[in-house]
Amino acid sequence: MILVGTCGFCEAKKRYFEDFSTVEVQQTFYKILQEKTLQKWGKEAPEDFVFSIKGFQGITHPPNSPIWRRSNVKLSGNVGLLRPTEEVFKYWELTLKEAEVLGARFILIQLPKSFKESEESFANAEKFFEQIERKEFEIAVELRGWSERG
Repeated sequence: MILVGTCGFCEAKKRYFEDFSTVEVQQTFYKILQEKTLQKWGKEAPEDFVFSIKGFQGITHPPNSPIWRRSNVKLSGNVGLLRPTEEVFKYWELTLKEAEVLGARFILIQLPKSFKESEESFANAEKFFEQIERKEFEIAVELRGWSERG
């Protein structure tokens, strides 16, 4: 099966749902969305439509990342870089809830360029993925800025 869609709604949702079979909801990366918004989108979409959401930036992006300016969450604690901290796991739980409410199939974890190929990064990732609840969701990971190895 091949699904065609975009990252974010590139046109009015009603038309988008007619033209495409999937979307990657990027708003969930920047903000914690209201449950009623996600419910509305799920109801507006055709039954076979596939939603993917981006995990909230508190899971992946450290406090010094400029993208935090776009967030509706007050930044606190030790967040980002898949650190196995209470705050990161709290943001994962919020992401899971959003995915459930929307009826998403996939959750994308977009790692920043600052998530380098290092022992610390690998240890954080291993601990994070061992401890999270996945429920029925497929998890995708997007790496940015990693070197190519042949």
